[in-house]
Amino acid sequence: MALEHIILNIGLCKAVARLSPQTNVSMRVVVSDRINHAEFDSTLQFKRGTGNSARVEFDSAWGTYRLAMNVPKYGCNGLDFMEVLPDHNRSMNTTLVDGPANLPAPVIILGALPQSFAYAQPSVVIFPANLRCNGLVGDPQMAGIDNELEQDAYYAAIRTPALYRQPIAITLAVRLQDSSGGFHYIRMPWKFSSGYTWPSIGKLDIDDAVLGWVAQQTEDVLLCPKFYGTSVEH
Repeated sequence: MALEHIILNIGLCKAVARLSPQTNVSMRVVVSDRINHAEFDSTLQFKRGTGNSARVEFDSAWGTYRLAMNVPKYGCNGLDFMEVLPDHNRSMNTTLVDGPANLPAPVIILGALPQSFAYAQPSVVIFPANLRCNGLVGDPQMAGIDNELEQDAYYAAIRTPALYRQPIAITLAVRLQDSSGGFHYIRMPWKFSSGYTWPSIGKLDIDDAVLGWVAQQTEDVLLCPKFYGTSVEH
């Protein structure tokens, strides 16, 4: 099976951030699937550096994974979830904390993006739950969303507090920029689960069919197609 290359941009915990810039730090990284099978388990090295983050790299098969990080010498840990697309390398932002790490599973929305469509700059945003299809949108909210854009894909991990209350009182949408700089918003219609120990996944690839359809629609309204994308409930 071909492997994809992963770059982790790691926010440092306080204990590591206090070290001198040339200090070598050993961090164990375990990438495991839903049945707790380790796809990757290795101790990686990085230098403290002069900023508030560091970087490590490894290879992984495609799929959905739990990412556990441990720096035993300094009592730092990290917990996150990662979706890897076939034939797509990716970078990912994550964070170490002092002491135990406890992070709820997010809703993850992602999709492939051909490099020729990079101008679309897809990102996931939040609107109120009462926003109707074809209704004018207000200011999109991004609090609690980690959007990460690659040249050939986009990823969003959503942990806004509204996801962990029932019923879920938000509308999730993928925002696309058109060639003239205007914005279009595609509602993600699936009923995502949340607050559990494994992510709920929504996938919307941005291809020429999507962008061609969007270009014919009114800007700044909530578009509600019934035939794009897939989702996986866990």
